[in-house]
Amino acid sequence: MVIWVDGDTIFFLYLRRTRSINKFMARKAEKLLEKLRQNKAGWRANELKALYEGFGFTIRAGSNHDVVTHPDYPQLRATLPRHAKELLPTYASQALKNIEAVIALQERVEDEDE
Repeated sequence: MVIWVDGDTIFFLYLRRTRSINKFMARKAEKLLEKLRQNKAGWRANELKALYEGFGFTIRAGSNHDVVTHPDYPQLRATLPRHAKELLPTYASQALKNIEAVIALQERVEDEDE
């Protein structure tokens, strides 16, 4: 493999790698979303965090809970307890509601752009 040391080439390789990572994360998030739609019980915080992050949410640490927000839609917020082994189904329901809202809002923005 030959690597040409040029700013444009390095930037191109970085973009290709980022896109493949984003596609992988999107597929994983879609699978988790389907799992969530089927069953809201038995979810762990790290699973819901991966799901939220897969749909573009950011997670910041609070005192006892992690705070979940979306950078484009700050009205969509949730909290996740950090010390629970298994989360209550209400946290999974809130995640489903927020993610479906993001999907609907993004589709509406795409329709307006066309």
